[in-house]
Amino acid sequence: MLELNNNGYTLITVLLLILLLTILGGAYIFVMNFEVSQSYQHDSRVQAYYYARSGAEVGYHWLKQEGYLEGNKVLEETVFQGCLNEGFELVEEPCGNTTIKINLKSEDDKIKVSATAFLPGVNVQEEVRLILEKSGGGGGDGPFVGVCSKNEIYIFDGSTWNKKYPDEDETIDRKADFESVAWNGEELVLVGERKANNPNLFATYDMEEWVGETLSGGGSNHLKNIIWIEEKGSFFAINHNGRIFQRPYSSDEWELIANTHAGNKTRRMESAYGQNTNTLVMVDEGNSIYYYDFNNGEDGRINLNYDFKDVAFGNGLFIAVGEEGWNDDGVMYKSNDGKNWTRINLSGFKDGDAFQAITWTGEKFVAVGDYDTVLISSDGNDWNEVDRYNDIEDDPDNITTGIRRHFSSVVSSGELILATSQYPTVKDWGTTLVSEDGGATWIKYENEHIPEIEFLGVIGEEGAGAIPSFELKYWE
Repeated sequence: MLELNNNGYTLITVLLLILLLTILGGAYIFVMNFEVSQSYQHDSRVQAYYYARSGAEVGYHWLKQEGYLEGNKVLEETVFQGCLNEGFELVEEPCGNTTIKINLKSEDDKIKVSATAFLPGVNVQEEVRLILEKSGGGGGDGPFVGVCSKNEIYIFDGSTWNKKYPDEDETIDRKADFESVAWNGEELVLVGERKANNPNLFATYDMEEWVGETLSGGGSNHLKNIIWIEEKGSFFAINHNGRIFQRPYSSDEWELIANTHAGNKTRRMESAYGQNTNTLVMVDEGNSIYYYDFNNGEDGRINLNYDFKDVAFGNGLFIAVGEEGWNDDGVMYKSNDGKNWTRINLSGFKDGDAFQAITWTGEKFVAVGDYDTVLISSDGNDWNEVDRYNDIEDDPDNITTGIRRHFSSVVSSGELILATSQYPTVKDWGTTLVSEDGGATWIKYENEHIPEIEFLGVIGEEGAGAIPSFELKYWE
């Protein structure tokens, strides 16, 4: 009988199976490589997108820093190119990182911020655009915030105080007793005396929603002052013992950086920063002036035996104002570095007119105090007094008397100056003194609708709410 040999068929079958498995394996490897490549491309595009978005943020903050968002400065097309470092600052190439190109262009009533990110080693680039539209003009909130002794918060629009917090159904009795306010262009921060276990630092971006914080560290229950220093990109809060806490704009954490031993629980505190010397100066209604030198961490105390109420920096000078104490006469001291002080000669001015506050407008100092005292100086050495009878006009719609006011706070934003006072004879009446031309002319408002403002802060540039400005509208 003939026997068949199937070995050849078996070999062919095995070879066909191997070929099939090879084809399937190759296809699988191809698909996996394709998936990996697609995933890598997707991750690269996402990474490039966020780099581009960060670049647009850098462009936005450059516009803000250079004053282009205020609406009164013309923007020429500007291009930056470089890489982002760990601090999200644009540095020049080469830097071995993703390259970012930022284009800033003004079109009609818009500013377009375009940022393109190029990833190294791969053919990936992503572009995002930030659109800013001109808004404002003819109304809106003014550039000043005022806080009264009842912890009520108001915005001044040029002639009227508008209550922002609390609403009729809200109460802030549980909150801190506010002492000071600072604004960085976007965020408003209030600090004060802590009540029970509640926060004593409150922050807001819109005057509607407030976030409370409590600082850790000795003496943080009694925060007396807060200041925003643009050069350092940080808020600095100071407590009643002169401890200085720092919080950078990009962080939510406060850090204790110095202890100057200034301050007192029962007294207010004011501060000013000198750009030329990198020094922070503080006064606390006591007999001394304190300073902290950021260059070397040095701090010091200058005993002058006068009650200093406020301090300002401008024209390369610190000016501290107050009263002699024993006779209520006004006193002023000046310093180039915050450490060495000289008394300013004020002979010829009325006795008994103690100074309560001072501000620098960018061109001149304005000091205010008791008995309608308003003094102005362009250099800090020679001062002129505003005549309350001839230079101050009473608003015809408000009730006024011949009684002189005690101005306790003054702030400025360019040519716009605002001083506030408690009405001396009627409880819960306030007085507001306004100059729109750098102190040349003044208007006085006072009636039962004006709050007794305890301290003031600036929350906008000159004429905010009247001069159109650019605001972030949308991303593309």
